[in-house]
Amino acid sequence: TAKRVDRLLKVWHLIEDKHPDWSLNILGDGEERQNLKNLVEKLNLKRVNFLGFVADPQPHYDRASIVCLTSTFEGWPMVQLEAQTNGCATIAFDCSAGIREILSPSWENGVLVKPFDINAYAAALSKLMSDEDLRDRIAQNGRNALIRFSPENTLMQWKNLIDELL
Repeated sequence: TAKRVDRLLKVWHLIEDKHPDWSLNILGDGEERQNLKNLVEKLNLKRVNFLGFVADPQPHYDRASIVCLTSTFEGWPMVQLEAQTNGCATIAFDCSAGIREILSPSWENGVLVKPFDINAYAAALSKLMSDEDLRDRIAQNGRNALIRFSPENTLMQWKNLIDELL
């Protein structure tokens, strides 16, 4: 499907052994779940947890350090905004204007990876996992950057646009 969690599992396969203190938690459910579980088995992944549908993701954000998105396309990825609001570093493929707007500049507000380059994603994720100061800085910058999307700023941008058109 469009979320392409299989890509994340392939990334995890490349870095799991380098980070024995880390685990990969996958929230959500859908028709691909069994295929993804089969891929975990095929790749012999050890620390992958399928948590299924979660009505309240807040406890998971509270425990997370990094939120990964490996979608083929996202319009306006709310999960990235939620992750930043909750102080998580975020990483995604640079596959849409929405992701780019939220995570830019790369390595400041989040990490943008060349679309669908599994090796580049693995290297970037491993770097984030290895550097707590970097994660903290990206998480804080991401949280601070959210002011761009506040209701007040959005209203002002709409007002300015309407004024220009009149």
